[in-house]
Amino acid sequence: MAQLSQHHRNITCMSFCSGYRRLLSGSMDRHVKIYDVATYEVVHTLDYPAPVVAMGISADDNIITVGMTDGLISTQHRKPDIGESTKPKSVQRRQMSHRYTIGKGAEYVPTDIVHKETKDEQLPRYDQFLRTFQHSRALDTVLIGTYFTEKRPEVVVALLQELMHRGVLKTALAGREYDTLSKLIKFIAKNMGYQRFSNSLIDVALALIDVYEDQMGSMDERTLMLFRRLHTSIVLQMEQLKEMSRTLGALEMVSSLAASSSSPSDDEDFMSGKSVDPSQDDDNIEEIIFHEVRQVDQMA
Repeated sequence: MAQLSQHHRNITCMSFCSGYRRLLSGSMDRHVKIYDVATYEVVHTLDYPAPVVAMGISADDNIITVGMTDGLISTQHRKPDIGESTKPKSVQRRQMSHRYTIGKGAEYVPTDIVHKETKDEQLPRYDQFLRTFQHSRALDTVLIGTYFTEKRPEVVVALLQELMHRGVLKTALAGREYDTLSKLIKFIAKNMGYQRFSNSLIDVALALIDVYEDQMGSMDERTLMLFRRLHTSIVLQMEQLKEMSRTLGALEMVSSLAASSSSPSDDEDFMSGKSVDPSQDDDNIEEIIFHEVRQVDQMA
């Protein structure tokens, strides 16, 4: 008997593969985890955008299909093993630049048009690291110092979004020391309240907790205080969103009541030339609005 405790929400489906040497489990936490049957240790994790409810694997273990709660089906193919290229040598031959095919003894003619070579503008260091797939160092670059975190927070958020788009966010977040981890958590807690950053930073915060949840039992008190602060920021943000939803609901109810309170008889009196006392209608509208707002407060 073995107990699986790697998921933090309900397990919805399981399946064997690789000749019963691997066990896969799908869960409502949006993860599919792959275990080694001999030790029941996690050897790989697949992430999905919605909770997983069903899963199927092909007989040759090359295709996995997952059904999610949002009605979408995801199909992934196993990447082939990296081997020697099967392209012919004529295709593999490196294409030479035109300037190297000119003989060394070529002479300059005044009628020739010479284009000077222009140097490209130097990319920022975080872009250079991204181009060389050094994702952790790219994130370190924007966290070191206070220029990006204080004056250019949009650059930090854009970099985090790029890491999410590449599917390497958790890899870049893992294995961090206290200094960079504290700067990242403080940045998330400070900018999570901004509407243009909130969705992305909430995803980053959840990914950060997912990466370090197995290590919290061995963390020191300083690091635990950082994650408590991150948890408090997430709770406050969720409370603010709930309060905004309640306020919007009350405003929509008030506006619909105000629109429906104008009766057709008022329009008929106006067209017939009869005088209409607007103060009486205003009093009625205020009384109805006051009564409905009290009902909304009692329901909340």
